Amino acid sequence: MNDLHATRTPAAAAVRAQRVVLFGLDAVSWDVVDRVETAMPTLARLRREGAVGTLLSTLPPITPVAWTSMVTGVGPGRHGVYEFVHRTERGWRPVTRREVRSAALDEILERHGMPSILVNLPVSHPGRSRAVRLQDFLSPDPEVVYPAELRQRAPEIAAYRPFYAPGAIADRSVEEAAAEVLDLERRRLAAALYLLRHEPWRFVFYGVTGTDHLQHRALDLILGPGPVPEAVLAVYREVDRALAAVLDEMRPGDLLVVASDHGSAVMRREFFLNEWLVRQGLARWRQAPAGAAPGRGGGMAAAVRRAAFALGLDRRTAAIRRRLGLRLNLGGGPLAAVDEEGSAAYMPASFAWPALYAPGADPRQLADRLAEVRDPETGEKVFALARTGEEVYGPDRAPGAPDVVLLPAPGMAVHPGRGGVLVRAAHKNHHKREGILLLYGARPAGLGRDLGERAVEDVAPTVLAALGIGVPEEMEGSALFPPPPDEAARRAVRSALARLGLGARPTRAREGA
Repeated sequence: MNDLHATRTPAAAAVRAQRVVLFGLDAVSWDVVDRVETAMPTLARLRREGAVGTLLSTLPPITPVAWTSMVTGVGPGRHGVYEFVHRTERGWRPVTRREVRSAALDEILERHGMPSILVNLPVSHPGRSRAVRLQDFLSPDPEVVYPAELRQRAPEIAAYRPFYAPGAIADRSVEEAAAEVLDLERRRLAAALYLLRHEPWRFVFYGVTGTDHLQHRALDLILGPGPVPEAVLAVYREVDRALAAVLDEMRPGDLLVVASDHGSAVMRREFFLNEWLVRQGLARWRQAPAGAAPGRGGGMAAAVRRAAFALGLDRRTAAIRRRLGLRLNLGGGPLAAVDEEGSAAYMPASFAWPALYAPGADPRQLADRLAEVRDPETGEKVFALARTGEEVYGPDRAPGAPDVVLLPAPGMAVHPGRGGVLVRAAHKNHHKREGILLLYGARPAGLGRDLGERAVEDVAPTVLAALGIGVPEEMEGSALFPPPPDEAARRAVRSALARLGLGARPTRAREGA
């Protein structure tokens, strides 16, 4: 096998891996793996035999932002996805690949004649390449397979669905939710295996999102002192079966990358961010018309919007509602009580992670004040990190970036609504930045088994380097394989120029860690 990173020039690059599979485990961290390892013998073996590290997520560490960084090799400030939603003239709308300003792996590989298969890659709709796609769970497209005629080829493809029935996760017991996840993952694997066996590919993304959905319901049971419930273990057993089945489809010389977009953590306290802003005189609540319920818009039009939302008829927000179990209301409701137009600073009610827009406040001063806010009951700081959008995403960040980006302290959740108190006891399972990274198969002999801490932006350049394709200069991540001296020198020069303000500023996910 040739040296794994001989050049950044595609024409002269040596192909080190014949094919690459990126097996994505949404929200899985090593502490979760430790607790369910008996149900995951394949992952346990790969962990012993492969190269292993921690993958540090983006800010914010949430699904659409982190997966987009993983497959584009750039941070949110470059690709332009900052949340599940983005602002339009008609209000907040779910993000799609239309909003992604950087090329993803399937687009880059297509330029080099390398076909891709994308199975449940978040923010992959609408496609910008000819990659075969089993639509992601955030796609608003009612057609779940691309190209659509593939559904006629096999019952496994026809049976594929990207998400659960409404309320199947949020409104059910843990056992019932686990059964829904299990069914979906089995359908996903059957459809994916058909594609791997019958479609040409050089790159495959296989996304397991059931881990995230189940952990939002049961993480405290997984990480708690008692035994993990059998219904939950059954899901991880199925995920491991999928990993083993995909591995069986690979050949000598292929590379397997197992990665997660972020980790998961248990929260026992909750901070009401807009409540704090109102008490500081920086935000105000939206006033309801006379006779309307508190926090709700009035009038027939608003009532129709809410009814459509509740019945699942508003397709513009359907994917977000399904993802968050109807807890997110973009059409008006108790969570949407902050007056965005009348506030100097506010957290949008549609955000899944704490971040502020500050049209009438100084972001630097606001970040400094939030960095010192403490839980009145415990005395602990509410936020582990408070930075301006410019600090996190760079001065040349893509439009739409929040003005203040926050990372809650361990064990602390943040709520955008009106709580009447600043902090309360809570029982929530959410995200943390530390995910997992594992390489198995074709890789350089000099690559040690301990990969240390890497950033999600490093995955895309690693895939390209493994396939012998030059890593685009605009990518902010670095290949995990050791770069040649000439590339190292170029990157050192670019970094030095950036520090002097003479070049593009790198916006790595590690910033602020």
